[in-house]
Amino acid sequence: MNYIKAICFGLILIMSFYLISCYDNPIVNNEQPFSFDSARFNVTYKQSPFDLNQAYITDTDKIFLGDIYGFAYYKNGEFLYRPFNFNFMSYYIDGFNENNVYLCGIEVLENLRTRYKLIKWNGIDFETIQMDDTVSGKNHKFTSIYCKSPNEMWLGGGDGTAWKYDGIKFTKYLLDTTGISDPGVYSYLLSDGNDNICCVQVRDSSNSIGTYLVRYFNFYRLNNNNEFDLLSSKRYIDVDDPAFPKRVGNKMYTATRRGVFEFDGYNFSKVIEIGTINDPLVYVAGTGPNDLMISGRSIENNNTTPCLYHWNGKKWSKEDKFLSYALFSSYLVYANNMYICIDYAWQYATFIKFLKKN
Repeated sequence: MNYIKAICFGLILIMSFYLISCYDNPIVNNEQPFSFDSARFNVTYKQSPFDLNQAYITDTDKIFLGDIYGFAYYKNGEFLYRPFNFNFMSYYIDGFNENNVYLCGIEVLENLRTRYKLIKWNGIDFETIQMDDTVSGKNHKFTSIYCKSPNEMWLGGGDGTAWKYDGIKFTKYLLDTTGISDPGVYSYLLSDGNDNICCVQVRDSSNSIGTYLVRYFNFYRLNNNNEFDLLSSKRYIDVDDPAFPKRVGNKMYTATRRGVFEFDGYNFSKVIEIGTINDPLVYVAGTGPNDLMISGRSIENNNTTPCLYHWNGKKWSKEDKFLSYALFSSYLVYANNMYICIDYAWQYATFIKFLKKN
């Protein structure tokens, strides 16, 4: 079972490693030699006794963690674990409050076929959200959920689809079926700086002997006719190009091995150099262009240490140095005036909060 879990998490991680653009336009932080400010945040830790890699967090005491087999919530100073105990694997968590937490993923059937599945944690137990579409398929799975409002939840499909759930019924949107048989399809929905609903779809493919990756990136926006328009489509010949933009304030950013890029819905432009920060992951969190945090690796004296880094509009600071070596930050969010990280280690998840120093 651990092997299955490692493969599922590895797939998500691979699709989260991304990278660099031909729009090399750095506008800040060109100092030589590159250096860091000292840490700007006080850090506290709380370790979960469970092996979990998904998270939904709204506050320091409203923490929900999950993996493909179960779910944990924080109550009275400790984490309580609830296995699913039904035929469900979770890929992503989002919600509105402690009594409305949604987990999406798959129902596993015979012959490697699956069905979309969405469940809800109501504060006491799980509820299965009924779907009219019960057709099974090779990649019929929900890869993400974005809970915009109780009557507007958006889900990304692993088969080139997007879905809207209004609290009563599901509406299916067919976006791109090119990679419908490819298990490397990942899609998620978000709102942009103008509150439009957008869909990011990324597909990774390899050649027959797996010596290189080709990445396909599509960005869609919902129009006034309730249809998704394709605004940007890119084919990258390796995984060192930008993808997976995340909304921060009123803009969208992504971190790559060559810098932090801003995405305008059509193109990526590099806006911040990252200097000696190595291998940043997909997560960019914060409030705006002068308040961002990313994760990466620091190499000092031939030793590699996973860290978190904060950008204040002028310079990067090096924050926590005690994240797990293999995956460092597996979840990073800005909530309630602090940065919160879930560090997914191979054994147990650690909940870390960063509160700015006075």
